Amino acid sequence: MRRRVRVLRRVFLATVLLCAFLGGTVYVLSRLVRYLRRPPVRQSESASSGVDKERGSTAASKLEWEVLESTVAGTSAGGSARSVPGYTVKTTAYTLIPDGYRETRVAILDPDGKVCVDLEGGPYGGNGTHAVIDLTGDGYSDAVLSTYSGGAHCCTTYYLYSFHPRLQLLACVSAGNGTIRDIKDLDHDGKMEVLLTDDAFSYYDNLAYDCSPGLPMVLGYRRGRYVDVTLDFPDIVKADIRQAKAEVVDILDRNRAVKEAWQLPRDPLDGAILRWFADAVVLGEEEEQLRIIRKTAPKERVAWLEANRAEITEFVGRRESRLSYELPEN
Repeated sequence: MRRRVRVLRRVFLATVLLCAFLGGTVYVLSRLVRYLRRPPVRQSESASSGVDKERGSTAASKLEWEVLESTVAGTSAGGSARSVPGYTVKTTAYTLIPDGYRETRVAILDPDGKVCVDLEGGPYGGNGTHAVIDLTGDGYSDAVLSTYSGGAHCCTTYYLYSFHPRLQLLACVSAGNGTIRDIKDLDHDGKMEVLLTDDAFSYYDNLAYDCSPGLPMVLGYRRGRYVDVTLDFPDIVKADIRQAKAEVVDILDRNRAVKEAWQLPRDPLDGAILRWFADAVVLGEEEEQLRIIRKTAPKERVAWLEANRAEITEFVGRRESRLSYELPEN
């Protein structure tokens, strides 16, 4: 009887493994076929864009896309366009029939209709015009464009463009799963600040994503480009520290019945402590806030924080690496 049970178990396990293998093979083959059936891209001669390369912007070659939903190349029934002085920002898409595979692009066309910037995202949406607004305070509309690669918690890229007196890339922001929270004039100087959520600590030390902290980050227009100006607005970071501290206290209050610190829910508590300390590093107040953390958090979690202190400080120091002033290669 026992032998028969062992045989049945082995047959069952072998069947499960075979089904998993066949399922994976079918999936890979279907993705390969879908890729091979994508519409071809015909690349013509490079179009003159008037982009100032010394400022870090580069012109993309004009691309002609066959859109299967429309008889007109380069547009689709779902396409949208928003005008800015002398330029057009256009989002186009194609759908592969009958698969339903959809991919979108966002492009900037110069006054002659030539494509001077062409950005390709993934097939999951999220590509297009995030905002058309006067960023620099010169009275002319600027554009915030976005592309999304697709994937788990990744990846959005924002492109800040000015169109006067010439087309210029003010900043390319590799936001990961971070988002633009708001665009507004914080210091009332006529120039817009861009408020971001920095997800540099996503999955830090195997934290669950939902418990990974997103830190506030502020971009401001300085000397012809957008740079990190978070330290010019310390109240925003201090408010985030207060929220993180309140979250730590709340978690501990809800677990007073648990005596051993290691039994407390690790991810929410570590995520809140990490957010608290990382914000303090941004402000240069880590010593002061660390003293408060030692008095507030369990010793074991404080020990975890101190063991990772150098790496956390290094992560914060790399925030500006999210900013670039040249278009990434597709």
